[in-house]
Amino acid sequence: MKYAQSIAKQLFLLCYGAFFSTLCLAKVYVHHTYLDPQISHKLVAKHLPTNPIILEAGAFDGTDTLILKKLWPHSTVYAFEPHPSIYLDLAKKVAGVDGIYAYELGLANRDGNAMFYESTENGKPFMSGSLIEPKEHLKHAPSVLFKNQIAIKVATIDSWAKQQHLDHIDFMWLDLQGSELEVMQAAPQIMQTVKALMVEVEFVEAYKAQPQYLAVRHWLEGQGFELVATDFADYNSAKPKGKAACHWFGNILMVRK
Repeated sequence: MKYAQSIAKQLFLLCYGAFFSTLCLAKVYVHHTYLDPQISHKLVAKHLPTNPIILEAGAFDGTDTLILKKLWPHSTVYAFEPHPSIYLDLAKKVAGVDGIYAYELGLANRDGNAMFYESTENGKPFMSGSLIEPKEHLKHAPSVLFKNQIAIKVATIDSWAKQQHLDHIDFMWLDLQGSELEVMQAAPQIMQTVKALMVEVEFVEAYKAQPQYLAVRHWLEGQGFELVATDFADYNSAKPKGKAACHWFGNILMVRK
C-alpha cells in the first residue's frame, strides 16, 4: 500500500506529503525538488527489455499501475491489492487496459489465508495495511489507525507464477509494509529471473519484528543484486540522517549484476 500515489512525480516514494527527494547514484547525490520520473525510468529501463513483465505488489488504487504501463507501453503488469474495497478501485481504474491484470491477493511467504491489519485515515482505507502487526508506525504516523483485521487470500510469488504459467518476472515493485523480505525469500525460483527491483524499506520497527533496511539490502546483495539508487542519503547507514533523509522509511532500487 503506497505512501505516494504517483510515480509521475516520483518512482521512488517520498515522505508524507513532501515533494522532495535525494537520488543517490554510487557516491554522487543529485538533489531534486521532486524526482523527475524520466530519471527513475531510465535507471530501470536500461536493465529491462522493451516489453518487460512487471509485478507491482501493493498497487492500492491503480494510479501507479497505469503510469507503469505508460512508461512501458509494451509491458505486461500484474498488480496485487489484497484489501477488498481498495481492490475494487484498482480493478475499476485498470479495466479495459490491455496488458494490466489485477489480483485481489496478498503476496506472502505461504499460500492460503491470513489476517490483514487494515489501515484507515480520516475514516477511509489507507495505504499502510499489512500482514504484520503495526508497532512504531503508530508513533510515526498517529493519524493512521489499525482498528480492524480482515481475512484475505495470500500466496507466494512462486506458486502464483506457476498457476499463471509464468517463468520469469523482469521488474518487481514491492511495497508490502514490512513483508518484502519474507515474500522474496519465499520465491526462490522467480527471484532468480528478476532483473531489477524497487523495494520499500524501513529504518525503524514500523511493524513488529520486521526486517529493516540493511537486512533487506544485504540479502539482495547475496542474491546477486547491487544497489544503484535510493531516495535517501547515507545509504550505508542503518538509519539515514539529514534533512534529505526520510526519517523512518525509504526506497531502494537494485539491479542484477
